[in-house]
Amino acid sequence: MRNEQGQFVKGIVPWNKDKVGVMPIPWNKGKTGFNVWNKGLTKDDPRVAKYSLNVGSKKTQFKKQPHSQKLKFTPSEYRDLHYNLRKVLGNPTKCNFCNSPNNLEWANKSHMYHIEDLTDWISLCVKCHRRYDREYNEKLEDVKNG
Repeated sequence: MRNEQGQFVKGIVPWNKDKVGVMPIPWNKGKTGFNVWNKGLTKDDPRVAKYSLNVGSKKTQFKKQPHSQKLKFTPSEYRDLHYNLRKVLGNPTKCNFCNSPNNLEWANKSHMYHIEDLTDWISLCVKCHRRYDREYNEKLEDVKNG
């Protein structure tokens, strides 16, 4: 309890003192570890094979994917793709367009996301990456509209 100045008053007993079972059980009581997204899946499953890495003689490379069509990703798959790309290529150091060292991302040159071709990726800052994708989409719309 507090007085008029907002100070605690000595001798006041809290409402839940010596009460048992008043508070709910914590959400993580008795739980250990965490669930893994690929538990129970085999290496041949396309969801796993898309992100598994081959260990090469000199450096790790992505497994080859067919060039038949543009790959479509869910947001979590897209995030995992870029995470694995950073494992292989490392963090970008500067933007290839404006030489900025801040807010860097790996951008796909061909917009086809064939992850086995490591030369198809360039380092861009967020601003240049958005501009690069916007220009590509505008050209694509012009081709579609004739």
